[in-house]
Amino acid sequence: MERQGGEQLPLFSRCPECMRETSFLMARSYGKYEGVLRDLLHRFKFTREQELISVLGHCINEAWNRHFADRQIDWLVPVPVHPDRLRERGYNQAEMLALHLSSYSNIPVLSALQRTAHLKGQVTRDRQERLKALQSAYVCHSIHQSQVQEQRILLVDDIYTTGSTSEACARALRLAGATEVYVITVAR
Repeated sequence: MERQGGEQLPLFSRCPECMRETSFLMARSYGKYEGVLRDLLHRFKFTREQELISVLGHCINEAWNRHFADRQIDWLVPVPVHPDRLRERGYNQAEMLALHLSSYSNIPVLSALQRTAHLKGQVTRDRQERLKALQSAYVCHSIHQSQVQEQRILLVDDIYTTGSTSEACARALRLAGATEVYVITVAR
């Protein structure tokens, strides 16, 4: 195993990212956010090429098979986008991925989260800046709180970068009473 920068990790150790305390139990992805996968995700997210859901959906299904198929999951919860972003883009890519995974896994989708803050420029922020900015950006809809209580949730998103979005969403779900939160993405 290698850390970023090529430094070797001792056998059976965990990288610093995995040792960080989070509101979610585990985050797993299909592949690295580079090359063709990065290009496909950019096209899907920013140029409205919704037909790429078949390819990216296959990727998320593979991540499911590798990391979550043997776990008991009650709901798939997509990471929400702010209503302004939804109007701009016309769709929520995480919701499309969740629906695709739902048809494959037979686990229902619950749009339990709401994005309350519209933040621009997250790409240029480091993890600490993102965490601070996203601290109260996500809440669990009051109408879904009873459905989330005592449930095992798989949070679905397209990309895991610093983990700040996953952390903010998982925290909101845990505050609403979810017992376990996991994260699945296409790329990391």
